[in-house]
Amino acid sequence: MLKGLYKVEMRTVHGSRRGVLYCYDGKMMGGNSAFGFVGTYQESADGKVSVEMSTIRHNYDPNFQPLLKTDHITLSLVGRPQGEQYHFEGGTPQLPGVAFNSVMTPISEDAAPPAPPFKEGGIGNGLYSIHIRMLDGIDGGNTGVMLLHDGRIRGGDGFFDYIGAYSSANGRVEIYIRSLADQAARIAGKRFRFAKDELIHTEYSYKYSVDEFRALAARAGFRPVDTWTDPAELFSVHYFRLR
Repeated sequence: MLKGLYKVEMRTVHGSRRGVLYCYDGKMMGGNSAFGFVGTYQESADGKVSVEMSTIRHNYDPNFQPLLKTDHITLSLVGRPQGEQYHFEGGTPQLPGVAFNSVMTPISEDAAPPAPPFKEGGIGNGLYSIHIRMLDGIDGGNTGVMLLHDGRIRGGDGFFDYIGAYSSANGRVEIYIRSLADQAARIAGKRFRFAKDELIHTEYSYKYSVDEFRALAARAGFRPVDTWTDPAELFSVHYFRLR
């Protein structure tokens, strides 16, 4: 039964790509560094799985070229389980005659933190594009997709998968990333190696509204003097003094 987070490896005569997919309740959502994948699946009694999938570009960097030579495609795929993997084949009406093959391999979610009780009214379930930028405004050079599902964070790009949990009630996010393959990255002149399946704990993050942060500061013995925010009040700078 298709359920949970999968690494997906895709291949056509034009080349190959990698990404991630999260499957639940007949839905498939995922993507990689440049494209989001949104679709549905149906499983039959004999084990056959039928998939209808669309791709959506979320990163317009020209260095990321589409596997099927066009940004927006619809795929019709049929597949079956082979061991723990699922193997699919099919095509797209945008490029008739070009065969599309993919293999989905399950990714363990055992290391993910437990999902807190889900409450309506917070961050909505769905597929989100991620573009990482540093606090000084410099582009972090990493993009991917993240699916939020009832307190769970699942997602990834072509190199890492993401697993974590979030709570809209207290603004808490806990995220890990895991390397999809043996690979290396060069940062500020230094080379860092990541082993396949290596888990990296990237963050605990807490988000506060202006009133919530003032209340937190008050409990620590501070009183507010002034506050500056952006027009949408997504970010704030606070000036406090001891009581």
